[in-house]
This record gives sequence, structure tokens and C-alpha cells, in this order.
Amino acid sequence: MKILVNCNDSLISGLTISDSTTAILLIYCDNNNISHNTIRSSDYEILLASSGFNNISFNTITSTNYYRIYLSNSNYNIVNDNQLNDFSNRIGGDS
Repeated sequence: MKILVNCNDSLISGLTISDSTTAILLIYCDNNNISHNTIRSSDYEILLASSGFNNISFNTITSTNYYRIYLSNSNYNIVNDNQLNDFSNRIGGDS
């Protein structure tokens, strides 16, 4: 699990994470790049809470129990070009 709190302008890239409750968790983090990661068999793969202006792209995400990418109270994020395998919930969020 990779947890970042109150961090800005970070690169989270090239990780392989499996069998975790939440693979990548950002809380109060802005202007980060989450890319080129392989994540599998977690409850939440990438979870952002109260975080904005982040880029989530080019990740391979499989076999999650809940959401592959979940944004909670997080605005102005870019989510594109991710490979989301299987057919359960893929992207979710709340305000």
C-alpha cells in the first residue's frame, strides 16, 4: 500500500501492488501524477480523498472487490488511458 497525506507534486509510477485493502491512497494531495502502475486484487485500487489536480493515467488495474478508481471530495482530476479489466465497478466517487 502506498499512502500519501498532504503531499504535492509527486510522481507515483512503476509500482506493482497486489493483495492490499487500498493500493494507492492520496489524502489532501494536489498536483500528483499516478501513472504506469500495475495493481491487482485489492478492495480499492486507487483512492483519492480531498485531493485535486492529479493525473491518473496509463495504469493497469484488475480484480478489485469494489472500485478500481474512486474519488471522494476530489475535484479537477484527470483520469484517462487506464486499462481497467474485469466487469465490476470501475470508476466511482462522491462529492
